[in-house]
Amino acid sequence: MFLNAEWSERFLQACSAVPSARRRSLPAGQLVYSTIPGGRCWAVVAGYIKLLDPRVGGNRFIRLILGRGGLFGDRPFGAGAFRGFISPQCEQAVAHGPAEVIEMDRRALEAAAHAQTGLATLLASARSSEKDLFCCYAYGDRAAAGGCPAGGCPTCS
Repeated sequence: MFLNAEWSERFLQACSAVPSARRRSLPAGQLVYSTIPGGRCWAVVAGYIKLLDPRVGGNRFIRLILGRGGLFGDRPFGAGAFRGFISPQCEQAVAHGPAEVIEMDRRALEAAAHAQTGLATLLASARSSEKDLFCCYAYGDRAAAGGCPAGGCPTCS
């Protein structure tokens, strides 16, 4: 399941209503964080954000590229790193071109989700669709052969 425009719009409106929400514009290459800051999460409003997994020896593996409606950082309800990656605390987030995000307090987002059934449903949808948003780098030759699992993400385009 990929996130559609209607879902993204509803989700971003709900995020904007969270009391701690703050919009930020990011230039290309801007580091959002080098380790996940506890208690903070972000939703992508425009552009793309790369989530990187630093490797021993200084290399970085692109784990995900998130677009409009993508949620990252210290995500609500105990989301953790995918198996095989160093740890969620080592994740780095960088703007993949100019981007705009909504920064929120994770606890405030969780409280809003408990108060609004619609937001809780949107968050559950975001979590279940994340498996489909893996960057094409994870698929190696499939991406080069036109088998982009994200339907033409910025990496494959």
